[in-house]
Amino acid sequence: MKRFSKMFKMFIIFVGLVVILSCSNQVQDISSDITYDFSSDGEPIDVIILAGQSNATGCCFSEDLREYVSPEDFELFTNGFENQKIIWYLDWSFYGMSSESGNFTNVKLGQGAGIDFFGPELGISYVFNKSKKNIIIIKYTSPGSGINRFVSKETITSFVMNASFEEYIVQSLQEIVSRGYSPSIKGFCWMQGEADSCYYEASMEYENKERGLIEDIRKKFGREIAFIDAKVTDLNLLLPICYQFNVNNAKVNISNEENQNFIIDSVNLNKKIDDVAHYDARSQFELGKRFGEMILNKCY
Repeated sequence: MKRFSKMFKMFIIFVGLVVILSCSNQVQDISSDITYDFSSDGEPIDVIILAGQSNATGCCFSEDLREYVSPEDFELFTNGFENQKIIWYLDWSFYGMSSESGNFTNVKLGQGAGIDFFGPELGISYVFNKSKKNIIIIKYTSPGSGINRFVSKETITSFVMNASFEEYIVQSLQEIVSRGYSPSIKGFCWMQGEADSCYYEASMEYENKERGLIEDIRKKFGREIAFIDAKVTDLNLLLPICYQFNVNNAKVNISNEENQNFIIDSVNLNKKIDDVAHYDARSQFELGKRFGEMILNKCY
């Protein structure tokens, strides 16, 4: 009963944020006329950005993963990957709250929506660890939020990165450099769109906003950054009248526009029985693996 109550509260928060944040179109004006260079004489290190809403955050219990992995792997996930690091920020700003790792730490269980949850970072790191490649993940997520939490208007019709999102990436890269590394962003993993699928107008605006986000990220941080998207699935189980087709169509269109735009397959990724808004443990882990495999296959 306690476990169900906890998940029910998460579900209510998700719905509340969807209703309020997706209706908001308050975005600040910001210029895209800036390019960053974080190259240094330090040791080269590949960086992956992980961003989106609650399924990028991770809303499934870590303990539930035990059923789907070996005891050895579960112990590894509990203790953390020694050569796979993460710095993360969880934006609950609508409620005046946030949480963050503060410093770089090993990727492990407990870096999702709370200390009992995990997100796609675990599957991403599992893939890279198997391939003996070291990475640092910069994770910035905002559960329940529409794409307006990540983009701002540059002009009436064009969009760029939201200032707080951009600032966190910049600060994280500066910290990486200060630790003796020369960072290179390999990929941007994007699990977002459920909130925008709740409203027709938001779903129809999605393509232009996502395209602006991608273009601005590449302009500021590197033209060769791979953008790995993921489709919204099963939202109709929560909201029979929704517009996930429009959002997914936008994602597919964008994935076909440039060689470095990709979209992972969401088939066989299941939501939880008692919480159809969020992936179960097996699917959350698999989502991360698919992100990681796409980057490895396309960027190395």
